[in-house]
Amino acid sequence: VINVGLPQESDDYVHRAGRTARAGRPGVVVSLITEQDVPRVHGIEDRLGQQLELLATKEQDVLKLLSKTTKARQKAELLLSEVGFEDKVQEHREARKAARPQLQKKRVVKKKASAKSASAASELQ
Repeated sequence: VINVGLPQESDDYVHRAGRTARAGRPGVVVSLITEQDVPRVHGIEDRLGQQLELLATKEQDVLKLLSKTTKARQKAELLLSEVGFEDKVQEHREARKAARPQLQKKRVVKKKASAKSASAASELQ
């Protein structure tokens, strides 16, 4: 996994990092960070209970990697734009928002049913 910057939440970092090591295989996470990311690094280290390893690098190597990553991201964004991904995301969000009141009603019904079951179970004892 290559992170350009660090996620806001340390749990997101842990989730991404977990994707590198599957089926007992080792994995590597490379994070390109700036001074502004240092507090996030400390949060991640606290979450993991261990310090992250600092890998000494040459600026030229980092710039090459960053350039490749930026180009890949631009290609992905272009492809997503060409297939209308943003429109699909917006439609999905609107559908979820419209379904939200229905989901809340179902949750209330389930909670009432659970409360009745718990009450009935306590009466049996």
